[in-house]
Order: sequence, then structure tokens, then C-alpha cells
Amino acid sequence: MMTYTDLKAPFWQTAPLQGGTLGKCARCAVRTTGLCGALHDSELADIQPYMTTVERHADTVLFDENDPSDFVYNLVSGAARSFKLLPDGRRQITGFLRPGDFLGILENDQYAFSADLITDSRLCRFRRNDFEKLVDHFPALQKSLLSGAFREVANAHERFLMLGRKTAQEKVAGFLMSLRPACARGEDEAAVELFMSRGDIADYLGLTIETISRELTKLDRRGLITFQGDRRHLVLDVPGLEDLLSS
Repeated sequence: MMTYTDLKAPFWQTAPLQGGTLGKCARCAVRTTGLCGALHDSELADIQPYMTTVERHADTVLFDENDPSDFVYNLVSGAARSFKLLPDGRRQITGFLRPGDFLGILENDQYAFSADLITDSRLCRFRRNDFEKLVDHFPALQKSLLSGAFREVANAHERFLMLGRKTAQEKVAGFLMSLRPACARGEDEAAVELFMSRGDIADYLGLTIETISRELTKLDRRGLITFQGDRRHLVLDVPGLEDLLSS
């Protein structure tokens, strides 16, 4: 049976960026989000010699738990997931990552979890030692990194509450609400894309695939969500879901 390690590609295909000007960063879809959004154009140009762009296919493993944490990554396009494999072979997904998110930043000498790609993706890759020096050199980058760490802690607390105290329907509803795009990007906050599989959602929420499908059907029948076409896109009744989660 194929394992996650088997999916790891044999080599990286990289294209070095040119320092001195914004280059590809000027056309980057996530230029104003994530850590890079904290940098002025001149500062971003200064860090480009230290990063490479990487294009990888869906299901490619970026790193395995306990691998040496040699690199950190900024997801530019596509989607990724972080996970741990339990001793009995089960998978616990610990997070989903979207464009603008970083992977591997808060690790020590070894990665604390595994990460792979859900879709074909583009990433910016930094050597860990270089990135740590950049964080020390640019105060805005350091401040943004700290803010991101605080958000991660807050999200972890919310997830502990969701997994420990909420019903299956509340877990699914809360998960869908967490997928809403950032209002700051001017997107429709009620439109959601399920870029992950039902099995991924089950492994994240600690439920079965059957339970995920059943609860999505219940929410659909109640009019709290509306599927669009391929059933990977849906529109949320945000006030209705908020009422469900607060009851």
C-alpha cells in the first residue's frame, strides 16, 4: 500500500528569483497577505536572493514529521494540509493551508508534523537559517511572525473547544465558517470552496466520512448551506450558521 513517504518527489524543480527588484513578487497574488504583506517593496526586493519558487503537483509531500527542518515555505497558490500519523496508522489532520500561509516556521531542528499538497501548488522556499536571519534583520517581518503565532494559538484553542464540546453538526458548521475568505480581500464571505476531500474533513474533525456527508446533507436541507454545481463550492447562510453555533 502506498504511504505518504512514497509520494515524495525525487527532486525539487526550482527557479531562483533575481535580487534588486520586485521581479516575480510584483505579480504575486499574495503580495499583500501573510508575512510578505508586512514588508515594503524595497525590503521584499532585498529578501528575494534568499528564496526560490517551487511548483509541485497535488499529493507531493513537502516534509515528514521528524525530518530535519531545513526549509520554510510560503504557499503562493494551491492548498496544503498538515498532519500527524498515529501509531495505529490513522491520520490526524492538524490544519489546512491556503495562499499566504507559511509552513514550518515555528519548528525546531525537526518538523513537528508532516505536510503535503492537496492541489497543484506554487510555493516560495527559504532555507531555514537564511529565514531566521531575515526575521532578525527586518523588524516588520518579526512582528508579523509574532502576530501569526498568536493567531495560531487562538485558533488552536478554538479547535480544542470544537473537538471536545460541540456536536457533529456544530463541528461541521464551525469548520465551514472557518473557510470563509478574508473580508479584507474584498471577497464574498459567504462563498466557500471545499478544496479538501470529505475524508480530509473527517480526519480534521475526528469524525467519519459518513458523518461528514450526513451533516452536510442536513445543513443543506435546512437551507444553511447551498451547494453549487460540482458540490465543491457552496454558499453559506452566515447568520443562520452563527445562530446554530451560538445556541
